[in-house]
Amino acid sequence: MNIKYAVFGFLSPLTAFIFIAAAIHVHHFQFSGNALSDMGRVGLEKNYIFNSGLILSGIFGFIFSISLLNELKRHEKIPGSIFLIATVFLICIGIFPEGTDPHFFFSVMFYLFAALSIFIFGVSIISRDRKMGVFSIFIPIIGTILALGPHWDGVAIPETIGAFFISLWVILISHRLWRGKI
Repeated sequence: MNIKYAVFGFLSPLTAFIFIAAAIHVHHFQFSGNALSDMGRVGLEKNYIFNSGLILSGIFGFIFSISLLNELKRHEKIPGSIFLIATVFLICIGIFPEGTDPHFFFSVMFYLFAALSIFIFGVSIISRDRKMGVFSIFIPIIGTILALGPHWDGVAIPETIGAFFISLWVILISHRLWRGKI
């Protein structure tokens, strides 16, 4: 696969944040005491803004993951595959919005699989790319500490912190893929 498909790694977080920002605006969303998924819950008018953004972002992330997998070495394909699964969970968050039974499972699994894949990726490449390896190891650790350390009123702030750190990693990896440096 052409590494130029790495552009989908830039589009995935950008799409998610644009649609989330639009949903925040439309719903006059407050981060305190809420979950981001409240903007996509079953029965909420214009919930499609939030949910379609997650689905589209997940599809772009899936395409990015395939291009990444094609560039990774043997043992590095394991975390790449885990990240691919995380993108499927992201799609499922939008397909099964808040108010459906599987929603919570898919939400937790997305963050868990994304963080785990980034950490394992760091461990798997540290011997050949120390800077990227260390960055990939510490990004999920720092994100988790910031998201879960303080007591937040609701989960929207921890979700946003997690999304920010996952997006940061995806954008950096996409940049390196684009330049043929993976």
